[in-house]
Amino acid sequence: MKAIKFNLSYGNERIKTLAELKENCNIDMLLETLQNGLLVRWLTAQGEADLAKKVGAIDKSDYRKITKELLKVLFSAEAGVYEQAAAELFAMREKETKRLETLCDLAGKENEIIKQYHKGYDDMLESLKANKNDYPALKANMATLYAQYRGLLLLDKKRFYDTFKDGYPLVLLALMANQQLCECFFTSADEVRQVYDDIIPQLQIDQMIKKIKLRVNHGEESPAVEIETEEQLQRFKAENEGKMFLRFAKSSPGYNDSICHTVQNFNLGDYYVPYEALLAPHIKFFKGKTDAYWKDLEPKGKTFMIISIQSGNKLRNAGANGEEFSVDDINGKFIFTDGIDYMSNSDTDKLIYMEV
Repeated sequence: MKAIKFNLSYGNERIKTLAELKENCNIDMLLETLQNGLLVRWLTAQGEADLAKKVGAIDKSDYRKITKELLKVLFSAEAGVYEQAAAELFAMREKETKRLETLCDLAGKENEIIKQYHKGYDDMLESLKANKNDYPALKANMATLYAQYRGLLLLDKKRFYDTFKDGYPLVLLALMANQQLCECFFTSADEVRQVYDDIIPQLQIDQMIKKIKLRVNHGEESPAVEIETEEQLQRFKAENEGKMFLRFAKSSPGYNDSICHTVQNFNLGDYYVPYEALLAPHIKFFKGKTDAYWKDLEPKGKTFMIISIQSGNKLRNAGANGEEFSVDDINGKFIFTDGIDYMSNSDTDKLIYMEV
């Protein structure tokens, strides 16, 4: 029975004769139709029995060897030209494969670098929390944030500020004290003023006591520790003789607060906060009447950031005759001075500042 002829198809190509196959040589088509047996059947149908036999006998275990043998069988004298074209095609594909593998590898490395970068930033935030009362550590953290993470910090600006605006006054002050980071982070005078408004209540002991008392009365988490057992009470008294505490004593309703100078006044069910815990670390406070004279409060040669001054009082750089800063120049501005001279007519007005 005579074999029925059919076209050798590959994609949009339709090969009807051996001449067309040689004219439109497609290495991919030849290899695929050889592997699936279609090429041998097509050659047989074309009446090329000897050629079909030779093609069918090709060792298919090595694609490079397959290509060389197949081209030799089909194209004989012209095989070298087609073989060179095939070699260039395979070389180009190998190069492209390696390029894609390299890109994939680089993408993986890039993702790992980004992941590590974000982890470094998150670790820095945890360090700020852990060192919230350690100004030298915070100062170093802020320098690192500016040098290595300021781009990410600016993207994370709102979350960062919301994290530290309540309960971390020294963290925000350390940010303000780093002038490069401060200029980068805050874009308006209103934003700087907001920092002042958020920080000042946290530096006022009476405001802090009110906040803690409110939490104790509502059974919420606070710095106050409850004395729950008789054993705890006796241990507290034995270990803290002579120390000063903020005491919350049970009353009706809620708790009354008082500054307690002796632990013997404490009873079971009371809450306590060490008095020094109410004092912001590294922050300096000054109260005193100077009788219309400038008081050399801090020496020239040290840099200070002025946090707050009360109306009617004045301040200047140490020894800077003719210079005066008042409440409008200072509050909400966080100005820097070289030493401090201070003038006040009040025994109770408070100046708040810190060395940077």
